[in-house]
Parts: sequence; structure tokens; C-alpha cells
Amino acid sequence: MSALEKQIGGSHYKGDIMKEETKTPDPFHSFSAEEGLKYGVKEAVVLNKIVFEIKNLKSNNMNFYDDRTWIRSSIKNFTVIHPYFTFKQIRNILNSLIKQKVIIAGNCNKSEFNTTKWYALAGEPKI
Repeated sequence: MSALEKQIGGSHYKGDIMKEETKTPDPFHSFSAEEGLKYGVKEAVVLNKIVFEIKNLKSNNMNFYDDRTWIRSSIKNFTVIHPYFTFKQIRNILNSLIKQKVIIAGNCNKSEFNTTKWYALAGEPKI
């Protein structure tokens, strides 16, 4: 089991905090040194937040589609969460994580006009 898979687990969080209108920056950001070496430091910082959000959603049985737990977030919202990264840097970081097959992007929106991307872990253990 990889370090990424070990991070998936329970939490006491209620709700989806990836919504742009309610998110404020977390003053503490961290990452696994193993993931920093494997995927890149910037990627590891963003991945840590994605894993955190997926853990919260998974523990509350939320956003589970196609055998995966998904987070919904725009690139703009990622820049609010990570104010030290620009829009372009976040876009490149997410694309890097997708290219490295760490995360996948999808669209689980109810409206076809909503183009906000959803992200899931490529290696999420099956329930």
C-alpha cells in the first residue's frame, strides 16, 4: 500500500469545504517528503490538500461517483487555498498530477453548462 493510499481514512468533517464562496486559506500547509520527491514539491503540497478533502468527503459518504470519491474545485479556488501559487501554476500542478497518474479529472456536475472540474485520486482504494 502506497503512502497515498494510507492517507485515505476517516474524519469528523461535515460538508464540502471546496466551495469557493466559503473557503478561506488554511494557515498551515504541508506535504509528505516521499511524495515531494516522487511527484514534485508543488504537486505534493496540492496533493496533500486534495487527499485531505477526499478523506473528509469519503468519511461522510459524499461525492461518490463511478467508484471514487471526488472533490469539486475550480483553479481559482485552488489559488485561494494556496495563495502562494498563481492561476497558471495551479493549472500546471494539476496537469502534472494528472500526467503522473496521481489524480484524474472529471465532470460530475448536474448541469451541462457547469464546467467546474472534479478531481479524484487515481489510486483510490476500492470500498
